[in-house]
Amino acid sequence: MSSPSGAVIIRHLSLGFLAGIAASSFLFFVSWPWSLIGGIISFGFVMMFDIRFFSSELRIEKIICQMLGIGFAVFVYASTFPSIDSIVHETDTEGSVEGTIIDLEESEFYQKATLADLSFEDQERSDRLLVYLPLYPTLSYGDRLSFTCTPRAPEPIEGFAYNRYLWGKDIYAECFLYATPLVIARDAGNPVMALLQEARISLLDRIQMLFGEPESSLLAGLFIGETNFSTEWEAVFQKTGTSHIVAASGYNVGIVTIFLLSFFSWIGWYRRQTFFLVAVAIVFYAILCGAEAAIVRAAVMGLLVLLSQQLGRRSAITNILLLTASILLLFSPRALRDDIGFELSMAATMGLIYLTPFIKPHLAFIPKTLHLQESFASTIAATIACAPILLFRFGTFSLVSPMVNLLILPWLPYLMIGGAVILGVSVLSSSLAILLSGFVALPLSGILFLVRACASIPISAFAFPDWCATLLTLLFGILLWLLVRNHLFSARSRS
Repeated sequence: MSSPSGAVIIRHLSLGFLAGIAASSFLFFVSWPWSLIGGIISFGFVMMFDIRFFSSELRIEKIICQMLGIGFAVFVYASTFPSIDSIVHETDTEGSVEGTIIDLEESEFYQKATLADLSFEDQERSDRLLVYLPLYPTLSYGDRLSFTCTPRAPEPIEGFAYNRYLWGKDIYAECFLYATPLVIARDAGNPVMALLQEARISLLDRIQMLFGEPESSLLAGLFIGETNFSTEWEAVFQKTGTSHIVAASGYNVGIVTIFLLSFFSWIGWYRRQTFFLVAVAIVFYAILCGAEAAIVRAAVMGLLVLLSQQLGRRSAITNILLLTASILLLFSPRALRDDIGFELSMAATMGLIYLTPFIKPHLAFIPKTLHLQESFASTIAATIACAPILLFRFGTFSLVSPMVNLLILPWLPYLMIGGAVILGVSVLSSSLAILLSGFVALPLSGILFLVRACASIPISAFAFPDWCATLLTLLFGILLWLLVRNHLFSARSRS
Protein backbone atom coordinates (compact mmCIF):
# COMPACT_ATOMS: atom_id res chain seq x y z
CA MET A 1 0.00 0.00 0.00
CA SER A 2 1.48 3.34 -1.05
CA SER A 3 2.01 6.19 1.40
CA PRO A 4 1.04 9.80 0.72
CA SER A 5 3.70 12.06 -0.71
CA GLY A 6 4.73 15.33 0.92
CA ALA A 7 2.74 17.28 -1.67
CA VAL A 8 -0.43 15.30 -0.86
CA ILE A 9 0.02 15.84 2.88
CA ILE A 10 0.58 19.60 2.46
CA ARG A 11 -2.36 19.90 0.10
CA HIS A 12 -4.87 18.22 2.40
CA LEU A 13 -3.59 19.72 5.63
CA SER A 14 -3.98 23.12 3.95
CA LEU A 15 -7.45 22.30 2.64
CA GLY A 16 -8.56 21.18 6.08
CA PHE A 17 -7.02 24.25 7.72
CA LEU A 18 -8.78 26.61 5.29
CA ALA A 19 -12.09 24.80 5.81
CA GLY A 20 -11.69 25.08 9.58
CA ILE A 21 -10.88 28.80 9.41
CA ALA A 22 -13.86 29.41 7.12
CA ALA A 23 -16.23 27.58 9.48
CA SER A 24 -14.77 29.29 12.56
CA SER A 25 -15.12 32.72 10.96
CA PHE A 26 -18.89 32.35 10.79
CA LEU A 27 -19.73 29.90 13.61
CA PHE A 28 -17.30 30.54 16.44
CA PHE A 29 -19.50 33.28 17.88
CA VAL A 30 -21.93 30.49 18.83
CA SER A 31 -19.35 28.21 20.46
CA TRP A 32 -16.23 26.33 19.49
CA PRO A 33 -18.08 22.99 19.11
CA TRP A 34 -20.25 24.60 16.42
CA SER A 35 -17.08 25.78 14.72
CA LEU A 36 -15.70 22.25 14.76
CA ILE A 37 -18.98 20.87 13.40
CA GLY A 38 -18.95 23.51 10.67
CA GLY A 39 -15.40 22.53 9.80
CA ILE A 40 -16.42 18.89 9.48
CA ILE A 41 -19.34 19.87 7.21
CA SER A 42 -16.90 21.94 5.15
CA PHE A 43 -14.82 18.77 4.88
CA GLY A 44 -17.38 17.43 2.40
CA PHE A 45 -16.81 20.42 0.14
CA VAL A 46 -13.07 20.03 0.58
CA MET A 47 -13.28 16.46 -0.74
CA MET A 48 -15.09 17.73 -3.80
CA PHE A 49 -12.18 20.07 -4.50
CA ASP A 50 -9.87 17.09 -5.00
CA ILE A 51 -10.71 15.74 -8.43
CA ARG A 52 -9.14 12.35 -7.77
CA PHE A 53 -10.36 11.85 -4.20
CA PHE A 54 -12.83 9.02 -4.81
CA SER A 55 -10.54 7.17 -7.21
CA SER A 56 -7.51 7.44 -4.94
CA GLU A 57 -6.06 4.70 -2.76
CA LEU A 58 -5.17 7.28 -0.13
CA ARG A 59 -8.67 8.31 0.94
CA ILE A 60 -8.13 7.50 4.64
CA GLU A 61 -4.78 9.33 4.72
CA LYS A 62 -6.35 12.38 3.07
CA ILE A 63 -9.23 12.37 5.55
CA ILE A 64 -6.80 12.22 8.48
CA CYS A 65 -4.77 15.14 7.10
CA GLN A 66 -7.89 17.22 6.53
CA MET A 67 -9.30 16.50 9.99
CA LEU A 68 -5.98 17.48 11.58
CA GLY A 69 -6.06 20.70 9.57
CA ILE A 70 -9.62 21.47 10.67
CA GLY A 71 -8.85 20.84 14.34
CA PHE A 72 -5.73 23.00 14.24
CA ALA A 73 -7.67 25.81 12.51
CA VAL A 74 -10.32 25.86 15.25
CA PHE A 75 -7.57 26.06 17.88
CA VAL A 76 -5.82 28.90 16.02
CA TYR A 77 -9.03 30.88 15.58
CA ALA A 78 -9.88 30.48 19.26
CA SER A 79 -6.57 32.16 20.15
CA THR A 80 -7.69 35.38 18.43
CA PHE A 81 -10.29 36.18 21.08
CA PRO A 82 -9.43 38.68 23.84
CA SER A 83 -7.40 37.23 26.70
CA ILE A 84 -8.04 37.83 30.37
CA ASP A 85 -5.61 40.79 30.39
CA SER A 86 -7.17 42.49 27.33
CA ILE A 87 -8.02 46.18 27.53
CA VAL A 88 -11.53 45.29 26.34
CA HIS A 89 -12.33 44.45 29.97
CA GLU A 90 -11.73 48.11 30.86
CA THR A 91 -14.21 49.64 28.41
CA ASP A 92 -16.29 52.53 29.75
CA THR A 93 -13.77 52.94 32.58
CA GLU A 94 -11.61 56.05 32.67
CA GLY A 95 -7.95 55.45 33.38
CA SER A 96 -4.35 56.32 32.55
CA VAL A 97 -2.95 54.72 29.39
CA GLU A 98 0.55 54.27 28.04
CA GLY A 99 1.38 52.84 24.63
CA THR A 100 3.77 52.97 21.69
CA ILE A 101 2.63 54.06 18.21
CA ILE A 102 3.02 51.24 15.68
CA ASP A 103 0.76 52.71 13.00
CA LEU A 104 -0.26 56.29 12.30
CA GLU A 105 -2.69 57.84 9.83
CA GLU A 106 -3.48 61.51 9.37
CA SER A 107 -6.72 62.95 8.03
CA GLU A 108 -8.00 66.46 7.61
CA PHE A 109 -9.34 66.63 11.15
CA TYR A 110 -7.39 64.20 13.35
CA GLN A 111 -4.56 61.72 13.72
CA LYS A 112 -5.39 58.03 14.16
CA ALA A 113 -2.78 55.98 16.01
CA THR A 114 -2.60 52.28 16.81
CA LEU A 115 -0.83 51.67 20.13
CA ALA A 116 0.93 48.50 21.27
CA ASP A 117 2.90 47.61 24.43
CA LEU A 118 -0.10 48.90 26.34
CA SER A 119 -0.60 49.53 30.00
CA PHE A 120 -3.85 50.63 31.64
CA GLU A 121 -3.64 51.93 35.19
CA ASP A 122 -0.04 50.62 35.29
CA GLN A 123 -1.14 47.08 34.38
CA GLU A 124 0.18 45.60 31.13
CA ARG A 125 -2.36 44.71 28.42
CA SER A 126 -1.84 42.13 25.70
CA ASP A 127 -3.66 43.70 22.74
CA ARG A 128 -3.76 47.04 20.95
CA LEU A 129 -5.69 50.30 21.28
CA LEU A 130 -6.90 52.63 18.53
CA VAL A 131 -6.67 56.30 19.53
CA TYR A 132 -8.06 59.36 17.73
CA LEU A 133 -5.82 62.34 18.50
CA PRO A 134 -5.71 66.09 17.73
CA LEU A 135 -3.77 67.10 14.62
CA TYR A 136 -1.11 68.83 16.68
CA PRO A 137 1.50 68.11 17.79
CA THR A 138 2.51 65.88 14.87
CA LEU A 139 3.38 62.41 16.08
CA SER A 140 5.42 59.65 14.47
CA TYR A 141 6.05 55.91 14.58
CA GLY A 142 7.74 54.80 17.81
CA ASP A 143 6.48 57.66 20.00
CA ARG A 144 5.42 56.41 23.42
CA LEU A 145 2.38 58.28 24.69
CA SER A 146 0.82 58.80 28.10
CA PHE A 147 -2.73 60.10 28.52
CA THR A 148 -6.05 59.56 30.26
CA CYS A 149 -9.09 58.30 28.38
CA THR A 150 -12.15 56.08 28.55
CA PRO A 151 -11.79 53.06 26.21
CA ARG A 152 -14.91 51.94 24.41
CA ALA A 153 -15.72 48.89 22.33
CA PRO A 154 -15.96 49.57 18.57
CA GLU A 155 -19.36 49.10 16.95
CA PRO A 156 -20.62 48.46 13.41
CA ILE A 157 -21.08 51.59 11.28
CA GLU A 158 -24.02 51.74 8.84
CA GLY A 159 -23.88 48.07 7.94
CA PHE A 160 -20.07 47.93 7.91
CA ALA A 161 -18.72 45.48 10.52
CA TYR A 162 -16.18 48.01 11.80
CA ASN A 163 -15.79 46.10 15.05
CA ARG A 164 -14.82 42.89 13.26
CA TYR A 165 -12.47 44.82 10.99
CA LEU A 166 -10.60 46.09 14.05
CA TRP A 167 -10.66 42.66 15.73
CA GLY A 168 -8.70 41.37 12.76
CA LYS A 169 -5.97 43.85 13.71
CA ASP A 170 -6.03 42.72 17.38
CA ILE A 171 -7.82 45.95 18.36
CA TYR A 172 -10.75 45.52 20.74
CA ALA A 173 -11.11 49.09 22.08
CA GLU A 174 -10.74 52.66 20.91
CA CYS A 175 -10.31 56.06 22.57
CA PHE A 176 -11.17 59.61 21.52
CA LEU A 177 -8.64 62.04 22.90
CA TYR A 178 -9.26 65.79 22.77
CA ALA A 179 -6.35 66.87 24.97
CA THR A 180 -2.72 66.78 23.87
CA PRO A 181 -1.03 63.52 24.92
CA LEU A 182 2.30 63.48 26.71
CA VAL A 183 5.15 62.04 24.64
CA ILE A 184 7.30 60.26 27.22
CA ALA A 185 9.75 58.64 24.77
CA ARG A 186 10.83 58.78 21.13
CA ASP A 187 11.97 55.95 18.85
CA ALA A 188 10.54 53.32 21.18
CA GLY A 189 9.40 51.12 18.31
CA ASN A 190 11.18 48.56 16.15
CA PRO A 191 14.06 50.35 14.33
CA VAL A 192 13.58 48.36 11.12
CA MET A 193 9.87 49.15 11.04
CA ALA A 194 10.71 52.79 11.77
CA LEU A 195 12.86 52.92 8.61
CA LEU A 196 10.12 51.28 6.57
CA GLN A 197 7.56 53.75 7.91
CA GLU A 198 9.83 56.62 6.93
CA ALA A 199 10.11 55.17 3.42
CA ARG A 200 6.33 54.92 3.17
CA ILE A 201 5.76 58.46 4.42
CA SER A 202 8.43 59.77 2.04
CA LEU A 203 6.71 57.99 -0.85
CA LEU A 204 3.34 59.56 0.01
CA ASP A 205 4.91 63.02 0.39
CA ARG A 206 6.52 62.75 -3.04
CA ILE A 207 3.25 61.64 -4.64
CA GLN A 208 1.43 64.61 -3.10
CA MET A 209 4.22 66.96 -4.23
CA LEU A 210 4.11 65.79 -7.84
CA PHE A 211 0.37 65.28 -8.34
CA GLY A 212 -2.62 67.29 -7.23
CA GLU A 213 -5.82 65.92 -5.76
CA PRO A 214 -7.60 63.68 -6.51
CA GLU A 215 -4.91 62.29 -8.85
CA SER A 216 -2.41 61.89 -6.00
CA SER A 217 -4.94 59.87 -3.99
CA LEU A 218 -5.56 57.59 -6.97
CA LEU A 219 -1.85 56.95 -7.53
CA ALA A 220 -1.26 56.39 -3.79
CA GLY A 221 -4.16 53.94 -3.81
CA LEU A 222 -2.69 52.07 -6.78
CA PHE A 223 0.67 51.77 -5.03
CA ILE A 224 -0.13 51.15 -1.37
CA GLY A 225 -3.90 51.29 -0.97
CA GLU A 226 -3.81 54.53 1.05
CA THR A 227 -6.00 57.35 -0.20
CA ASN A 228 -7.57 60.57 1.00
CA PHE A 229 -10.64 60.30 -1.17
CA SER A 230 -13.78 61.98 0.08
CA THR A 231 -16.89 60.00 0.95
CA GLU A 232 -18.36 61.11 -2.38
CA TRP A 233 -15.45 59.64 -4.33
CA GLU A 234 -15.59 56.40 -2.36
CA ALA A 235 -19.27 56.08 -3.30
CA VAL A 236 -18.36 56.66 -6.96
CA PHE A 237 -15.77 53.85 -6.91
CA GLN A 238 -18.23 51.54 -5.16
CA LYS A 239 -21.01 52.30 -7.63
CA THR A 240 -18.81 51.50 -10.62
CA GLY A 241 -17.26 48.38 -9.08
CA THR A 242 -13.75 49.85 -9.10
CA SER A 243 -13.05 50.05 -5.35
CA HIS A 244 -10.46 47.29 -5.73
CA ILE A 245 -8.06 49.48 -7.70
CA VAL A 246 -7.43 51.70 -4.65
CA ALA A 247 -7.14 48.84 -2.15
CA ALA A 248 -3.85 47.25 -1.14
CA SER A 249 -4.39 43.83 -2.68
CA GLY A 250 -2.80 41.37 -5.04
CA TYR A 251 -5.14 42.59 -7.77
CA ASN A 252 -2.93 45.39 -9.09
CA VAL A 253 0.35 43.67 -8.27
CA GLY A 254 -0.72 40.51 -10.12
CA ILE A 255 -1.74 42.40 -13.26
CA VAL A 256 1.52 44.38 -13.26
CA THR A 257 3.45 41.12 -12.76
CA ILE A 258 1.90 39.54 -15.84
CA PHE A 259 2.53 42.72 -17.81
CA LEU A 260 6.22 42.77 -16.86
CA LEU A 261 6.62 39.10 -17.76
CA SER A 262 5.06 39.70 -21.18
CA PHE A 263 7.13 42.82 -21.78
CA PHE A 264 10.50 41.24 -20.93
CA SER A 265 9.59 38.18 -22.98
CA TRP A 266 8.73 40.46 -25.91
CA ILE A 267 12.15 42.16 -25.84
CA GLY A 268 13.82 38.75 -25.92
CA TRP A 269 14.84 38.06 -22.32
CA TYR A 270 15.06 34.49 -21.10
CA ARG A 271 12.38 33.26 -18.71
CA ARG A 272 14.82 32.75 -15.83
CA GLN A 273 16.23 36.28 -16.19
CA THR A 274 12.73 37.70 -16.29
CA PHE A 275 11.62 35.66 -13.26
CA PHE A 276 14.37 36.93 -10.98
CA LEU A 277 14.14 40.53 -12.17
CA VAL A 278 10.38 40.72 -11.61
CA ALA A 279 10.70 38.94 -8.23
CA VAL A 280 13.29 41.51 -7.10
CA ALA A 281 11.02 44.31 -8.34
CA ILE A 282 8.09 42.97 -6.29
CA VAL A 283 10.19 42.66 -3.13
CA PHE A 284 11.59 46.17 -3.65
CA TYR A 285 8.03 47.46 -4.10
CA ALA A 286 6.99 45.94 -0.77
CA ILE A 287 9.97 47.50 1.05
CA LEU A 288 9.54 50.91 -0.59
CA CYS A 289 5.86 51.02 0.38
CA GLY A 290 6.59 50.36 4.06
CA ALA A 291 6.19 46.57 4.20
CA GLU A 292 2.83 46.83 5.97
CA ALA A 293 0.77 43.67 6.29
CA ALA A 294 -1.50 44.50 3.32
CA ILE A 295 1.48 45.40 1.12
CA VAL A 296 3.40 42.26 2.05
CA ARG A 297 0.30 40.17 1.33
CA ALA A 298 -0.13 41.85 -2.07
CA ALA A 299 3.53 41.22 -2.86
CA VAL A 300 3.19 37.56 -1.85
CA MET A 301 0.23 37.18 -4.20
CA GLY A 302 2.21 38.85 -6.97
CA LEU A 303 5.05 36.38 -6.39
CA LEU A 304 2.53 33.53 -6.59
CA VAL A 305 1.32 34.77 -9.98
CA LEU A 306 4.96 35.01 -11.05
CA LEU A 307 5.65 31.50 -9.83
CA SER A 308 2.62 30.13 -11.65
CA GLN A 309 3.93 31.57 -14.91
CA GLN A 310 7.36 30.05 -14.22
CA LEU A 311 6.21 26.56 -13.22
CA GLY A 312 3.37 26.18 -15.68
CA ARG A 313 2.05 23.16 -13.73
CA ARG A 314 -1.39 23.87 -12.27
CA SER A 315 -1.14 21.09 -9.66
CA ALA A 316 2.13 22.45 -8.27
CA ILE A 317 0.94 26.05 -8.09
CA THR A 318 -2.35 24.91 -6.50
CA ASN A 319 -0.43 23.33 -3.63
CA ILE A 320 1.70 26.46 -3.24
CA LEU A 321 -1.40 28.67 -3.31
CA LEU A 322 -3.15 26.59 -0.63
CA LEU A 323 -0.05 26.54 1.55
CA THR A 324 0.47 30.30 1.17
CA ALA A 325 -3.15 31.06 2.06
CA SER A 326 -2.86 28.80 5.11
CA ILE A 327 0.34 30.51 6.31
CA LEU A 328 -1.18 33.98 5.89
CA LEU A 329 -4.28 32.94 7.83
CA LEU A 330 -2.17 31.26 10.50
CA PHE A 331 -0.82 34.71 11.41
CA SER A 332 -4.10 36.53 10.77
CA PRO A 333 -7.01 34.06 11.15
CA ARG A 334 -9.73 36.69 11.05
CA ALA A 335 -8.62 38.01 7.64
CA LEU A 336 -10.71 35.46 5.73
CA ARG A 337 -13.95 37.08 6.84
CA ASP A 338 -12.98 40.52 8.07
CA ASP A 339 -10.30 41.80 5.67
CA ILE A 340 -11.51 42.65 2.17
CA GLY A 341 -7.91 43.22 1.09
CA PHE A 342 -7.07 39.59 1.81
CA GLU A 343 -10.23 38.40 0.07
CA LEU A 344 -9.57 40.45 -3.06
CA SER A 345 -5.92 39.38 -3.11
CA MET A 346 -6.82 35.69 -2.98
CA ALA A 347 -9.67 35.99 -5.48
CA ALA A 348 -7.64 38.04 -7.96
CA THR A 349 -4.65 35.71 -7.69
CA MET A 350 -6.82 32.65 -8.32
CA GLY A 351 -8.43 34.40 -11.28
CA LEU A 352 -5.06 35.31 -12.78
CA ILE A 353 -3.72 31.78 -12.32
CA TYR A 354 -6.74 29.68 -13.30
CA LEU A 355 -9.03 31.86 -15.44
CA THR A 356 -6.53 33.75 -17.60
CA PRO A 357 -5.45 30.62 -19.57
CA PHE A 358 -9.15 29.82 -20.11
CA ILE A 359 -10.07 33.33 -21.28
CA LYS A 360 -7.06 34.21 -23.41
CA PRO A 361 -7.87 31.89 -26.38
CA HIS A 362 -11.24 33.63 -26.73
CA LEU A 363 -9.58 37.03 -27.21
CA ALA A 364 -7.73 36.27 -30.43
CA PHE A 365 -9.45 39.28 -32.06
CA ILE A 366 -7.58 41.68 -29.71
CA PRO A 367 -4.16 42.68 -31.08
CA LYS A 368 -1.06 41.66 -29.14
CA THR A 369 0.45 45.12 -29.67
CA LEU A 370 1.52 46.69 -26.36
CA HIS A 371 0.44 43.40 -24.76
CA LEU A 372 -3.22 44.43 -24.99
CA GLN A 373 -4.44 40.85 -25.38
CA GLU A 374 -2.59 39.70 -22.24
CA SER A 375 -3.75 42.76 -20.30
CA PHE A 376 -7.40 42.30 -21.31
CA ALA A 377 -7.32 38.59 -20.46
CA SER A 378 -5.82 39.29 -17.04
CA THR A 379 -8.31 42.10 -16.45
CA ILE A 380 -11.33 39.95 -17.29
CA ALA A 381 -10.04 37.06 -15.17
CA ALA A 382 -9.36 39.20 -12.10
CA THR A 383 -12.66 41.09 -12.48
CA ILE A 384 -14.72 37.89 -12.71
CA ALA A 385 -12.94 36.33 -9.75
CA CYS A 386 -13.42 39.42 -7.54
CA ALA A 387 -17.07 40.02 -8.49
CA PRO A 388 -18.53 37.69 -5.78
CA ILE A 389 -16.43 39.40 -3.09
CA LEU A 390 -17.54 42.89 -4.13
CA LEU A 391 -21.17 41.79 -4.36
CA PHE A 392 -21.09 40.21 -0.90
CA ARG A 393 -19.24 43.11 0.71
CA PHE A 394 -21.16 46.03 -0.75
CA GLY A 395 -24.51 44.42 -1.59
CA THR A 396 -24.59 46.10 -4.99
CA PHE A 397 -24.10 44.85 -8.52
CA SER A 398 -22.66 47.40 -10.90
CA LEU A 399 -23.97 47.15 -14.45
CA VAL A 400 -21.16 49.40 -15.69
CA SER A 401 -18.40 47.58 -13.78
CA PRO A 402 -17.37 45.20 -16.61
CA MET A 403 -17.09 48.03 -19.12
CA VAL A 404 -15.28 50.41 -16.73
CA ASN A 405 -12.83 47.75 -15.59
CA LEU A 406 -12.05 46.71 -19.16
CA LEU A 407 -11.35 50.33 -20.05
CA ILE A 408 -9.25 51.07 -16.95
CA LEU A 409 -7.37 47.99 -15.78
CA PRO A 410 -5.27 47.27 -18.88
CA TRP A 411 -3.63 50.68 -18.44
CA LEU A 412 -2.83 50.32 -14.73
CA PRO A 413 0.57 48.66 -15.34
CA TYR A 414 1.64 51.61 -17.48
CA LEU A 415 0.46 54.08 -14.82
CA MET A 416 2.11 52.24 -11.94
CA ILE A 417 5.39 51.77 -13.79
CA GLY A 418 5.31 55.34 -15.12
CA GLY A 419 4.53 56.64 -11.64
CA ALA A 420 7.39 54.61 -10.18
CA VAL A 421 9.81 56.01 -12.78
CA ILE A 422 8.75 59.59 -12.05
CA LEU A 423 9.08 59.04 -8.30
CA GLY A 424 12.57 57.68 -8.90
CA VAL A 425 13.44 60.73 -11.03
CA SER A 426 12.18 63.01 -8.22
CA VAL A 427 14.98 61.71 -6.00
CA LEU A 428 17.51 63.13 -8.48
CA SER A 429 15.64 66.20 -9.71
CA SER A 430 12.31 67.48 -8.43
CA SER A 431 11.98 69.97 -11.28
CA LEU A 432 12.39 67.29 -13.94
CA ALA A 433 9.96 64.99 -12.11
CA ILE A 434 7.33 67.74 -11.96
CA LEU A 435 7.82 68.34 -15.69
CA LEU A 436 7.37 64.64 -16.48
CA SER A 437 4.47 64.10 -14.06
CA GLY A 438 1.98 65.36 -16.64
CA PHE A 439 2.45 62.14 -18.64
CA VAL A 440 0.95 60.22 -15.70
CA ALA A 441 -1.35 62.91 -14.29
CA LEU A 442 -3.33 63.16 -17.54
CA PRO A 443 -4.27 59.44 -17.69
CA LEU A 444 -5.08 59.52 -13.97
CA SER A 445 -7.46 62.41 -14.60
CA GLY A 446 -8.97 60.48 -17.49
CA ILE A 447 -9.64 57.46 -15.26
CA LEU A 448 -11.28 59.63 -12.61
CA PHE A 449 -13.42 61.35 -15.26
CA LEU A 450 -14.52 58.00 -16.71
CA VAL A 451 -15.39 56.57 -13.29
CA ARG A 452 -17.40 59.64 -12.30
CA ALA A 453 -19.20 59.76 -15.66
CA CYS A 454 -20.21 56.09 -15.46
CA ALA A 455 -21.34 56.47 -11.85
CA SER A 456 -23.70 59.27 -12.93
CA ILE A 457 -25.65 56.89 -15.21
CA PRO A 458 -29.08 56.44 -13.51
CA ILE A 459 -29.12 52.62 -13.69
CA SER A 460 -25.38 52.06 -13.20
CA ALA A 461 -25.87 49.81 -10.15
CA PHE A 462 -28.51 47.71 -8.37
CA ALA A 463 -28.67 47.32 -4.61
CA PHE A 464 -29.70 43.93 -3.18
CA PRO A 465 -30.98 42.95 0.27
CA ASP A 466 -28.37 41.21 2.40
CA TRP A 467 -29.92 37.76 1.97
CA CYS A 468 -30.15 38.16 -1.80
CA ALA A 469 -26.57 39.43 -2.09
CA THR A 470 -25.37 36.47 -0.02
CA LEU A 471 -27.32 33.98 -2.16
CA LEU A 472 -26.06 35.49 -5.42
CA THR A 473 -22.51 35.47 -4.07
CA LEU A 474 -22.77 31.77 -3.21
CA LEU A 475 -24.18 30.90 -6.64
CA PHE A 476 -21.54 32.98 -8.41
CA GLY A 477 -18.80 31.45 -6.27
CA ILE A 478 -20.01 27.90 -7.01
CA LEU A 479 -20.04 28.60 -10.75
CA LEU A 480 -16.49 29.93 -10.59
CA TRP A 481 -15.40 26.93 -8.54
CA LEU A 482 -16.92 24.53 -11.08
CA LEU A 483 -15.16 26.40 -13.88
CA VAL A 484 -11.78 26.20 -12.13
CA ARG A 485 -12.35 22.56 -11.18
CA ASN A 486 -13.22 21.57 -14.75
CA HIS A 487 -10.22 23.50 -16.05
CA LEU A 488 -7.92 21.66 -13.65
CA PHE A 489 -9.48 18.33 -14.63
CA SER A 490 -9.02 18.98 -18.35
CA ALA A 491 -5.42 20.10 -17.74
CA ARG A 492 -4.67 16.88 -15.84
CA SER A 493 -6.37 14.78 -18.53
CA ARG A 494 -4.15 16.33 -21.20
CA SER A 495 -1.06 15.67 -19.09
